[in-house]
Amino acid sequence: MLSLVQPQLTALDIWALGITIVIGGQYFSWNAGLVAGFYSYFGALLLMSTAYITMVLCLAEASSMLPFAGGAYGLSRCSLGFYLGFMIGCCEALEYLAYVASSVLMMGQMLVIISPSLKGYEPIIWLCVYALAIAVHLHGGATFWFANRVLAAVSLAVSLVYILGGLFLIDGDINATSPLLYAFSFSEVLGALPLTAWMFVGIESLNMASDEVLEPKTVIPRGQIACVVTLAATGLATYLVSAFVPPGLDSLAVAVVPLNEGFRRLFGLSEATACLLSLPATYATISGFIFLTGCSLSYMVCLAAYFVPSVNTHLFSVCMLSSFCAYSAQCYGYIYLRRRFHHLERTFTSPLGVPGAVFAFCVWQLNILSILGFQTSPGVAFGAFAVLWCLLTIYYYAYAKHRQTISDDERKILFVAHVANYNASRATQIKSGNTSKLKKSGHSSRRLLGRGGAVKYQIKASNQTNTLTTICTDH
Repeated sequence: MLSLVQPQLTALDIWALGITIVIGGQYFSWNAGLVAGFYSYFGALLLMSTAYITMVLCLAEASSMLPFAGGAYGLSRCSLGFYLGFMIGCCEALEYLAYVASSVLMMGQMLVIISPSLKGYEPIIWLCVYALAIAVHLHGGATFWFANRVLAAVSLAVSLVYILGGLFLIDGDINATSPLLYAFSFSEVLGALPLTAWMFVGIESLNMASDEVLEPKTVIPRGQIACVVTLAATGLATYLVSAFVPPGLDSLAVAVVPLNEGFRRLFGLSEATACLLSLPATYATISGFIFLTGCSLSYMVCLAAYFVPSVNTHLFSVCMLSSFCAYSAQCYGYIYLRRRFHHLERTFTSPLGVPGAVFAFCVWQLNILSILGFQTSPGVAFGAFAVLWCLLTIYYYAYAKHRQTISDDERKILFVAHVANYNASRATQIKSGNTSKLKKSGHSSRRLLGRGGAVKYQIKASNQTNTLTTICTDH
């Protein structure tokens, strides 16, 4: 990073980061699910909104206990073990890579609509988009966080202009003859359910900024909760307004840029000019996700979609299948923390608790079922995901397993959880009389936790001693 100035971040910065990461998804692609019917799809959107809000409440509580910046990876290593933790971390990375690629492809389509002469130069357009998005990250520090606030403010302002202006364009009779208004088919609704995630995907990643914040136990939860409430409000409002802005549902369901008609009628713009108003949020999403991951692999995905167009058809399914696996692991991880470490101090407690996490977990499983059985050619996405899973499993057992370690941050923040897991494993193996396995497990834990950490539990950090003594006594 070129900038060495690190500002003191507040909940406003975390909120703004969440807005930049997510809000672009409210500008495109979600409208394809309207083929399931307006009211049916609205019900699916309400279900998804509730699941995301519930999950964010769980993650906010987890962050207020153990503010680890490793996302689903760190939590899964504690709750599911090192192998599944590795796989969930890969799922999360795959989600971000695929989502960035989808957003860049969409931005390329918008730019071609704005300037048709650019058609055929998409790979160059994508490269320029990536370069522009990563530039602010390379500077880093105060520059990045200031730019992030500006992007969030502009993107949200454009969204609010659309929503408030659209209220004056609503025609209650515009869909009177549309078959999409009351259409309902269980298979169509279930198939469209994952598309509602466009309104929220990425919101779960805000705890990755924990190491950027001086007081993550209070700042991260406040930013997370404020952000998901904001996005739920704008997402639902955008959906309702868009549906009744002329020319109505039939045109909206197949629109490349669903907000264009509203902007055209509000300001008397051409389609190309109206597209310009959707660019800031789309760019913000790309830039926001690059905060979480790199862009070289994502650009390769774009190239694959250019030379093999069918890749683009299944890219979203692979992205969302990965994300729902990661979401499921995070909900399970929350339940694990709530039951195993209920005595740990926290600055926020989810009002929905374990039942809320179970509800969100069930919604993610329903979405996985949708992707595996209710999409066009569902076998392709499942096959691609299964192949990647197998390759990553081979890599883990052949290479990563023998070289995995625990980072300083993970040792400092999640040490309690890892020691408790070791104690539980040790007690189980002693009861079963399997001492050979115990020795092997102890050797692995000593290597991962550090000298003295796994066997004698000699914790040098005085603020952790009492907590670990309690855990060791329990087991």
